[in-house]
Amino acid sequence: AITYQDSLSAADYLALRATTDWRPVPTEQASRGVANSLYGVTAFDGQTPVGMGRIVGDGGYIYIIVDVVVHPDYQGQGIGRGLMERMLAFTRRGLKDGEFILLHLMSVQREILRKIWLYRPAQRYFRLRYAPICKRGGLGRLLALEKG
Repeated sequence: AITYQDSLSAADYLALRATTDWRPVPTEQASRGVANSLYGVTAFDGQTPVGMGRIVGDGGYIYIIVDVVVHPDYQGQGIGRGLMERMLAFTRRGLKDGEFILLHLMSVQREILRKIWLYRPAQRYFRLRYAPICKRGGLGRLLALEKG
């Protein structure tokens, strides 16, 4: 059975990141990034990490969901949805009406987002809106969920 832990280690981050086509990140950089995350979650099959996600931001009103990964051998089993549900639950505790969560679409597969959005509790807490953010600076595309 898949279990979830409200933490993410740099070792698990690097191992899961290696299952994607993303560029490699040096260990020191990954360790610093994971340590500075507001929240991290890891999915496990026994002791083996099979999925992860993390939230970065200012801890006040900006939350950015990044680095959502499910190991290719475990995709299609609802793990991505489980990760997203836990991250959205974390942000609900701190957001006030009208504030946003930004989803980095390079890391959040659109299929996962679609499934999450069809999940009724997400609709109860958030409205889906596109954020007017340009691609300059390598940010990629961002999608906003507005609490309200």
